[in-house]
Amino acid sequence: MAPDFHITVATVGYSVPRQLVGRTVDVRITGQLLTLFDRATVSTHRVSLKRGAYVTGYEHIPSGMDSNRGLWTSDYLYREASKVGPVTRKVIGRSECLMQRLNEEVVALGLAPGK
Repeated sequence: MAPDFHITVATVGYSVPRQLVGRTVDVRITGQLLTLFDRATVSTHRVSLKRGAYVTGYEHIPSGMDSNRGLWTSDYLYREASKVGPVTRKVIGRSECLMQRLNEEVVALGLAPGK
């Protein structure tokens, strides 16, 4: 499982509990339900048919990420950009309007965490 707390199944990322990052989990798809197992059921999600989508349960979002507004909040992006360097941070700062529009589109498309 990837460090971003998602496992990829048929091009879609499904969230798992953070403590399982780096471990192997089993997957079962039954109809429209995807179930992840680590000896017992650890997570269930509705199957997404949208390539590249992420399906994230709020309970899987690590502390420090804003579970009320989605994973990619402005603060999160600023922190990540600052790790790259000051120019990247400046570009992100100028992109505030674009980020707001992106967040609105993610919600409108039903790709927001927990959807």
